[in-house]
Amino acid sequence: MKLRVLRQFRDKDNHEKIYKPGDVFETQDESRANDLVARGLATSPVPSQGWRTVAEQHPAEEEPSSGTAEGAEDPAEKPGSKGGKKNK
Repeated sequence: MKLRVLRQFRDKDNHEKIYKPGDVFETQDESRANDLVARGLATSPVPSQGWRTVAEQHPAEEEPSSGTAEGAEDPAEKPGSKGGKKNK
């Protein structure tokens, strides 16, 4: 079953894998899918056509730096954030 990711989360089996909003999470475990939906991390099943897999969406993406907490977003990467780099 495929689920559309709504909020960023780290895979519970592969702690190096981070799913981001818009990614497609695939699982055969119905209880796992129900848990993600109940926690607001993903939507219930999405259509199988027209969705790209996570590997297709982020093919050359590197792991986040060790400077951020596990699963936390880096405020410097958000436009308009008060912390981090400023665009001039």
